Formats: sequence, C-alpha cells, structure tokens
Amino acid sequence: PKMGEMRQRQQSLKNQLQQMLDMMKDGQKPGGQQGQQQMSKQIAKMLAEQEIMQQMLNEMMSDQTISPDAVKMLREINRMMEENKSDLINRNITPNLLSRQEQIITRMLEAEKSEFEREIDKQRKSQEARDYKISNPEKAFEKTKKQEQFNELLEYSNLKLHRFYKEKYQEYLLKISE
Repeated sequence: PKMGEMRQRQQSLKNQLQQMLDMMKDGQKPGGQQGQQQMSKQIAKMLAEQEIMQQMLNEMMSDQTISPDAVKMLREINRMMEENKSDLINRNITPNLLSRQEQIITRMLEAEKSEFEREIDKQRKSQEARDYKISNPEKAFEKTKKQEQFNELLEYSNLKLHRFYKEKYQEYLLKISE
C-alpha cells in the first residue's frame, strides 16, 4: 500500500510540475511580486511533499521484508528525488526535471511489480519427485527402439544412396527388427 500511495503522490507532483512548465512555455512567467510569491509557495509545497516521500522511501528501504531488487530500485528513486529536490530549490524547472519525475514513477511501478512477484513466489509450493516403477520394461524399451528406427528412416530418406548402400541399409534394418 505504501508503494502505491507514493506512486500516486509522485504522479500528482508530476502533474503540478507539468502545469508550471506549461505556464512558463506559454510565456506566463509569474510577473511581479504576487506571481513570484505564488510560484514560491507552490515550489515550497512540492519540496515539502518530496521530503515526506523521501522519508517514506527511507522507511521502506530499512524494512527487512522487501526484496533486494526492490531496495536497489528504491535507492535509485531516492537518488533521483534528491536531484529533483535540488532542481526545485534552484527553481530550475525544465523538461529534464519532468522526465526525471516520470522515471521515478516508472521505477516505483517496477519496484511494486517486483514486490508483487516476490509475494506470488512465496505462495508457490514445491513438489517432491516421485519414483515411478515401470510394470513392463520391455514395452518401454520397444517404444524407444521404434522411435530410433523412425529417426533413422527419416535420416535415410534425406540421403541419396547408391544401390549397393541401399541394399546394405535394408539388410541392417532387417537385422534390427528381428
């Protein structure tokens, strides 16, 4: 549940970043004191949200029940979150920041999938091997012998032999079948 909640929060953060980036592309730079103040509040809110998510991430990494693959992905997510935080502090809102946010969401999905597969693997049960006794071993060997003959015939049919060798091969097959 934590992973899904974090992913949703990251998605909302990505949407906010997208809105800010779109505003900046459209030329609606926050002009004046009020625009700058509003942008500062929004960035501060995003930074606080990012900090909360990093704390949740650290809690999850310290939890011993998650798989090593998931921990590896969470560390990578943490590193990318730090870069995002640094960019937000420096007011460096670029498409690069947005793509990194998308990568964070993707990594969270991968980590969530990894954990889900791990839980499924735990539910699998092993079965021990059983010894089967063959009641009529000759019949079992007869089947393999027929299979070998069939394979030989297949190989023979692909070859073009001289008359002498064809006769030898036929004699061989007769001896085997006796």
